[in-house]
Amino acid sequence: MIVSPPFNGRWYDWRQLSTEVRQRYYRRVADLSRTYGAQVLDLSTKEYQPFHFYDTIHLGRIAWLDVLAACYRFGKS
Repeated sequence: MIVSPPFNGRWYDWRQLSTEVRQRYYRRVADLSRTYGAQVLDLSTKEYQPFHFYDTIHLGRIAWLDVLAACYRFGKS
């Protein structure tokens, strides 16, 4: 399973990395995952979720709950 963490939307908006560029990255990860038959945990919709990040780039507690739940489901399948 591939975990595709989100960009921190507020931070990267400030750093002027456009939403279009970020979406292109997410699509590329999804395309590569399909090519190689890997499951993906796509967290791209969480770019602006409060408390999803510990700081500008590190995942926070809420994000880790998403990751751990997905790993659990993946391990059970």
